[in-house]
Amino acid sequence: MFGMRLESVARQHFSKRGNNWIGEFPSDPVIGWVSGRRGIRRILCSQQTISALSKDQAIATLNQLYHAKLHELRSNQAKEEEDKKKAQRIRKKMTVKQAKDIWIIELDVTNTRKTVGMYEQSLSLYIEACGDHGINEISREHNIIFLAFLKKAKGHGNKTMSGQTQKKHLRHLKVFLGWAYDCELIDKLIRIKSPRVIEKDMETFSMGELDQLGKALLEGIETAKTPAERVKFINLYRAYMLATNTLLRVAPIWCLQIKHIDLKRRQIKIQDNKELDFQNKSMKWPTKPINDELFQFLTEDLANRSKKEKYYLDKGDGSLWRHDRGDISRQMSIVCKSANLPPIKPFHHGMRATLITELLNRNVDPQVVQMLADHSSLSTTISYRNTRTINQESAVNQLNDLKN
Repeated sequence: MFGMRLESVARQHFSKRGNNWIGEFPSDPVIGWVSGRRGIRRILCSQQTISALSKDQAIATLNQLYHAKLHELRSNQAKEEEDKKKAQRIRKKMTVKQAKDIWIIELDVTNTRKTVGMYEQSLSLYIEACGDHGINEISREHNIIFLAFLKKAKGHGNKTMSGQTQKKHLRHLKVFLGWAYDCELIDKLIRIKSPRVIEKDMETFSMGELDQLGKALLEGIETAKTPAERVKFINLYRAYMLATNTLLRVAPIWCLQIKHIDLKRRQIKIQDNKELDFQNKSMKWPTKPINDELFQFLTEDLANRSKKEKYYLDKGDGSLWRHDRGDISRQMSIVCKSANLPPIKPFHHGMRATLITELLNRNVDPQVVQMLADHSSLSTTISYRNTRTINQESAVNQLNDLKN
């Protein structure tokens, strides 16, 4: 009965639970009790500790233990708050490079090495332009200094950096600042000023030029003077057939394994490849159907493959034809130049963009084209439609009728 009487007297601060006495404390020991918020509970002592004491002595002991624990909680909270403020002060004294190094480690977890490298390059250019100043000192002035630096920076060949590339680096800076703000490294976000870029109609091949490229590749296979040259043209033609019949980007074509081509189901599965550090750009619609033309080509091509071959673009012994995916584009560009085709990126603009534009111009449902092109947004797909050129051609063709 003594335990029950004691609990009744002291119910506002502590209570008996099993063989222990439990104290209830404000959820915020510094502010105190807040209406509607439950307190936190901590063990004060066991029942055995105070069982030999009188009622008054027991209550006094529990009160003493309660206030000691309350003081401990308040001290711990004050220390946590001070440590937090100290850490925040240290974070805000970070330089841009120190913050960048932490950011890159985080990016490495969620992005491909290629993407991380692009962000790292942008921040390295920023530090080159503005110096390694304190991250919390960043201002609009730094933005303008960086932009001026990019405008004079070297681009491809002997040209200065293009407006699109400048925008890319500034976009990466904006992402970095958003991360820094979320991590409380900076007190406020600044609005990034980017260069104005003139919107141009997308340059593409005509359907006739696309067919001309295919014929040039077949001719290269027939006239190859060495086995290595023949393997080159065979693989370029394989890439051409896949790009023009599925709209795949060059990277997934480059690392495609033969086992992911399912002729029975007439589909190609696009898989990430950790060994080659490849991650498909979108992965929204990673399975591509095989149409009749591609099915006929793949049936004949795969039937003539060695059992050793592993990759769609294979040397013939199970190894990649090219270990640098960019080299496939470079080799295709050489063929395009020899065939007197326009000097544009052969896979992105010459094949992929040409066919996306042609599908849209033929009024194929844009959402279907979006899925086939693996675009993350429909607006990206719509941007491929070259309506300005179509409308101008239509108007020009009617000029003669107007004059007669």
